[in-house]
Amino acid sequence: MVSIWGTLMAPFRSFRSLISRLRAARGGNVAMIFAFVAPVLAILAASSIDIGNVANARRALQSALDSSLLAAARSGSLTDAALTDAARTFLEANRPSALRDAPVSVAVRSTGTIGDMTLEGEAGVVVPVTFARILGRDTIPVSVTSEIRAMQTPQLQLSLILDTTGSMAGSKISTLRNAARDLVNYIRDRVESPIAVVPFAQYANFGTASGSEDGVIAPTI
Repeated sequence: MVSIWGTLMAPFRSFRSLISRLRAARGGNVAMIFAFVAPVLAILAASSIDIGNVANARRALQSALDSSLLAAARSGSLTDAALTDAARTFLEANRPSALRDAPVSVAVRSTGTIGDMTLEGEAGVVVPVTFARILGRDTIPVSVTSEIRAMQTPQLQLSLILDTTGSMAGSKISTLRNAARDLVNYIRDRVESPIAVVPFAQYANFGTASGSEDGVIAPTI
């Protein structure tokens, strides 16, 4: 009787042993989890290349806009349209390689008055992507902003130290005067700049504003 019962129960004991081994096994679980996770990891790894390209494009666009806005402020333009054209021209002439050949939009707005003007710039570019197309995206738009304050401060301070010694007699002194006058007029027509004219022969003459009664300052040698 015992032997018959043992024979009947043997298959059940084998089945229970099989279930216990399956429950204790971990290799199958890892394989199954990896089968689900691997495609996601592959997509993320591939998309990281596109993310890097977009980040590079953003940095390049920000730097380009900052420089273009400064160039627009120095252009002497007053209207928003003229400032925008100046910024766009500078950006296209100095386009970073990270932006490739993608069209870049630029807009500049100004507030304030001459002498104390704030320029706000905005630039945008559409970056093409490769691996992110798996997620249904062919391009990723990137936009940046920048702002500067354009103050009317002297950008140039010029001092002309002119030789008036005897060696400059005749046509030399005439040429010197004409050249100095032309240079002063050229600069004054373009920027507000302080210009000092200091003739010297035996002594340098800095004018009465220097604190000397007659403007003549003797050398200290």
